[in-house]
Amino acid sequence: ELGKRFFPRCSDVLNKIVDDDGLGELACLSTGTSDEQVRKRRRYMELQEQLSKAFTEDKEERDRTAMSSCSSSTSVAERGRPRMPRR
Repeated sequence: ELGKRFFPRCSDVLNKIVDDDGLGELACLSTGTSDEQVRKRRRYMELQEQLSKAFTEDKEERDRTAMSSCSSSTSVAERGRPRMPRR
């Protein structure tokens, strides 16, 4: 639940990977024919890229949310603060 809250896209990608029927064959990338090994490595790289992209998107959204939250709380605090006269 905590992972879904902070990294929803990563959680979705990981759930798809776990639900994938071919996950077991990726456990040993060096077994099988050379064509199978190439296919496994390609699939592994695809999954790695999907997860990396999801992580980046989650992180960017979290940073945007934190920035907007921070700026709105700062502006509220500044509005409530009495102004000091300039000397």
